[in-house]
Amino acid sequence: MVQDSSVVYSSLTEILAAFEEKNGAGTFHIRASDGVLHVAPTNALLDHPITVQSENVPLLQVGRLILDQVSASTHQSIKVGTIPLNIMKTPVTVRAKNERAADVLVRALSMSRQRLSWRLLYDYGYQSFYFNVHVVK
Repeated sequence: MVQDSSVVYSSLTEILAAFEEKNGAGTFHIRASDGVLHVAPTNALLDHPITVQSENVPLLQVGRLILDQVSASTHQSIKVGTIPLNIMKTPVTVRAKNERAADVLVRALSMSRQRLSWRLLYDYGYQSFYFNVHVVK
């Protein structure tokens, strides 16, 4: 396990630069938030600001509130994909006002007290994005 996050950040930066140079498939950025590194496309869907206020609500419901707001503001279909249902039943309290949707999602997921990873994947056949959450072991 790497102890120095600057080494991981530097390595990710090199990998993304090489990917962009070779593939020309778009640009990505790395954001650090609460000790977590996020790799996302520049101008990603979850960069959109949202406002949420929920108290003692299942994590899955909070996630859907966040994704529904992003979907409404971007006119893109975002659905819940693969998730750990037992963890997503955890009650959480989330308040956000005009915050990046990705930051609010990370904060909500961290309230589960589990190490989780999430991905937003696109399915061209269904013309929809799918939000997936996985437990990190």
